[in-house]
Amino acid sequence: MRFVTFNICGINNVLSYHPWNEQRSFEHMFAVLKADVICLQETKLQPHLLKREHALVPGYDSYWSFSNTKKGYSGVAVYVKHGIKVLKAEEGLTGQLVSPDSKKGLTYQQLYERQRERDGSSKSCIGAYPEGNPQRLFQVDSEGRSLVLDLGFCVVFGLYCPSTATEGEERDAYRDDYFGLLEERVNLLVEAGREVVVMGDLNVARELYDSAEGMQALHKAKHITLPTLGDKEEGRFVEVFEKLNPGQCKSWREAKVGRRVFHRLVPDLLQDSCRNKHPNRPDMYTCWNVMMNYRPGNFGSRIDYVLASKGLKVEDADILPHLEGSDHCPVYAEVREPDACQEKDNRATQGAANQTKQASSSAPNSFRPKLFHRTNKQFVQTTSVMSMFRAQTPPTKGITKPKAPSKSTAKKQAAISSFFQKPDPEAAVVSTCVSDVHTKPLGQSQSPAVSPNIESTYQGCDAGAHATREGEDTRPQMATRLDLPEPTEYLDIAERVEEAEKVASQWSKIMTKKPAPVCAHNLPAVLRTTRKKGPNQGKHFWVCGQNHSLQLVGDSYKASADPDAKGSQDDTSARCNFFQWK
Repeated sequence: MRFVTFNICGINNVLSYHPWNEQRSFEHMFAVLKADVICLQETKLQPHLLKREHALVPGYDSYWSFSNTKKGYSGVAVYVKHGIKVLKAEEGLTGQLVSPDSKKGLTYQQLYERQRERDGSSKSCIGAYPEGNPQRLFQVDSEGRSLVLDLGFCVVFGLYCPSTATEGEERDAYRDDYFGLLEERVNLLVEAGREVVVMGDLNVARELYDSAEGMQALHKAKHITLPTLGDKEEGRFVEVFEKLNPGQCKSWREAKVGRRVFHRLVPDLLQDSCRNKHPNRPDMYTCWNVMMNYRPGNFGSRIDYVLASKGLKVEDADILPHLEGSDHCPVYAEVREPDACQEKDNRATQGAANQTKQASSSAPNSFRPKLFHRTNKQFVQTTSVMSMFRAQTPPTKGITKPKAPSKSTAKKQAAISSFFQKPDPEAAVVSTCVSDVHTKPLGQSQSPAVSPNIESTYQGCDAGAHATREGEDTRPQMATRLDLPEPTEYLDIAERVEEAEKVASQWSKIMTKKPAPVCAHNLPAVLRTTRKKGPNQGKHFWVCGQNHSLQLVGDSYKASADPDAKGSQDDTSARCNFFQWK
């Protein structure tokens, strides 16, 4: 099983960098990392900002811890590949946070003790909780730094330990309490016979040679001696460094609480997977100061780890400094279950094969701890009244969709003589089984076309058997199913129609020509164009639409076809003096 830890320094930023910006998906990231269980630190999210693409990565279940003290601060997420069963999941190290399995608001520790008293064991809590002041223990778990998962063969800690960069008595006390509680919880689990994996950004450079800045400062002060270039090339850097500087190495380990806790756990209880696989590799750093551009020169520190208890066999482990996207790089370790560690045991091979098959399964687990549902319930589909309408009704047994008749087998028009023949009762029985309602002879009522959304068939009807036994029900049994639209679709259609009508009305007002003005006759005016050369040439204007005017001929007015002639304003048959520019 491959465990991966990666401090992404903001879940909304990591996909913007190479190589993750090629596809911008966590599914692609996890495929590149080949992760079975991956812990991400510094997600810097609040619960209401969690998105579907964060929570439901295809092929993985996710578990989250958020900071309750600051916004956009710390945060841890653990993704577990489908097929790997998570028996129990808890937020925090101490068991003092409220358990989602409790309907009465009990903490993990309170629920664990109650279930132990009632049933003898706990089905939802891991146990082995440290002792102390409940209020202080609660404060340690309030920054969203810890997740604990029970995978059956081991208990996994996904951690983002407090950094030493923030100085102050209060932060020093918090950091000391955190590491002390971590040590106590791991010890209690190991004493209970459990295997443990601790992974994450521990913010501790275990040895002096794991910190480039620490070595540089002591070397400038001439307190340490560095190995030669030949020692580094020959792969003896770590060995020679410890021989040359035993006092400084010891002082480094004892200088801070985090380092002291680290050295009490490693190597007595836990294995440093990467260092065990590469004991003399120099400059094996996992974090760099990117603001000072120290990463290209590999001037950093090793503070990201995958630690495994001694009962687990670490087959491979390494850092992946070529994968960017953060000021940290991913670290992985491939671990075998305890039963698979015995190579001579026949069950070992079978166990490894079963685990590989299990880890490669793409189907989600039917059982998930309540911690999963508490965070992801807004994204996971649940049964509701609306889902009952969306669900496809399974077809009734024996129902088949009628096939469309082929041209060769289509029934031709009957002859004229067939209209004068008596109907055959046996043929009438057969005709009830015909699914094509469009091929009835002329003279019979034609049924309307059947909707393609209606599946119908007749049972108990055999076209080759025209006779029925006495007392047997010959009525055809018909089963139908309507593929009705979903209730929400009706609302969507109505909204789209209403919106389309509004848009059409607006465009109609814009595109429709304005009506012609009315002249003195209360009639629509006609549009003319100025042809006379001058400033108004080409302009349009409205005039009266009467097609003749009156001219004075002798002592009386007569109709004139001259369009330029003007008649009296009082004469309704003559063109009036109406004029209007367009």
